[in-house]
Amino acid sequence: MCRQMRGYPTSLMGALRLSYDQLGADAQTIAKLCAYWAPEGLGPWLLLDAPGGQNWGAVLDLIPEPVQALAQDGAQVRAGFTELAARSLLTGTGDARAMHRMSAACLQALDRGELDHGELAPAATALLAAVYPGGDRNPGYSPQWPLSSRLTPHVLALRASTAAPPVAAWDYLLNQAGIYLNAIADYPGYLPLAQENLRVKLARGLPESDRDIAVAHASLGVAHQRLRDWDAAEVELGRALALQQAHRRGSADHADTLDLMGGLMLDLVRDGQRDRLDRAIRLYQQALAIRRRVAGRRSAAMAESLNNLGTARHLQGRGRAAARLMAAALGIRRGVLAPGDARLGTSAVNVGACWLEAGDAARAEPLLREGLDIFETAFAAQPQHPDTRDAAGWLISCLLVRAQGGVNTGARQAEAKRLCAQYGFDYAEMVGHAQNYADTTP
Repeated sequence: MCRQMRGYPTSLMGALRLSYDQLGADAQTIAKLCAYWAPEGLGPWLLLDAPGGQNWGAVLDLIPEPVQALAQDGAQVRAGFTELAARSLLTGTGDARAMHRMSAACLQALDRGELDHGELAPAATALLAAVYPGGDRNPGYSPQWPLSSRLTPHVLALRASTAAPPVAAWDYLLNQAGIYLNAIADYPGYLPLAQENLRVKLARGLPESDRDIAVAHASLGVAHQRLRDWDAAEVELGRALALQQAHRRGSADHADTLDLMGGLMLDLVRDGQRDRLDRAIRLYQQALAIRRRVAGRRSAAMAESLNNLGTARHLQGRGRAAARLMAAALGIRRGVLAPGDARLGTSAVNVGACWLEAGDAARAEPLLREGLDIFETAFAAQPQHPDTRDAAGWLISCLLVRAQGGVNTGARQAEAKRLCAQYGFDYAEMVGHAQNYADTTP
């Protein structure tokens, strides 16, 4: 549509041009920037937050000096947004302004002219990259979700425009937004970002020895795995693992990729391919050995390996070994992670589930409650997150087992019914499922 409108032969383009030509220079710049972002959630913050962003210094080469100066002038930015509203190019107030999609298409056409990407598309990319969480502020961890949630629609709109240049800042945005979408379990949204991320890395000319190429293949493999496309997942994770072995053998990156491939093998086991279990265990053991050497015995990375190996032992039918490994992971995580970290919830649920299966529902219940509480808080913006639902399912089973044993039967049955209604479980089915467990403790 944008290319067809370049000469603005339509009445829509003509009408928009009449409004646009009456704008001041700052308002015209803001209008074109907004045209590349999402049609909703527009506001002065998109410019004004950038100079204080963690990546501002790294993206300045993409931002023309007049736009840099504008982003540091709050009064001018707010005046520009007010002017756009007065000309009906924006509706709404504050940071919840909106631009009609047809207006955005016309403004993109004005900005692009005869250019492939548009004059201000790189700046629109850089302003988002300046503030998108990264580094220690991992968008996969729930404290970063509110900011990631605000920014990601603008990343997706920029991708849909096809205007973002194949540069490091765009590469960064695709990677970080992909991490966020994976974390909130938006797997259909995650896959195209992972595909585009690999394409951009290759377009940038990164050699296969660059760690980012291996990371991109691994991310794409995980994206396919989330959507149960096992063959594609194994191909991409296999490429990532081969690159790590060739260029970073024995590194933390190598361990991470071994871990990811092990996770895929476990999914295949759950899907009926029991012959994959031995390989999963070997991969997890290799990752564990590397992490013990690289990160240390009392590290978050070590806890990850112990937890994953425990999961494999559980599928192997070695419940006691699984419980010991998962309990060790929980102990390490309690010592190195901040309270409320979702990884604590994972460990608490895993250990609690082991105790429930071992016949000690009394010991399982507080751990399962802890896990559910952590997930409900960490994933409050995604109340039906798979991890939260999984924790709720285990707790429901535990409550029903204890109720069957005569421990506060009415209260526990009532709580189980409430959780079933909240998380979409069928109460009668869960009662039947609870028959699989026995509470052998006094």
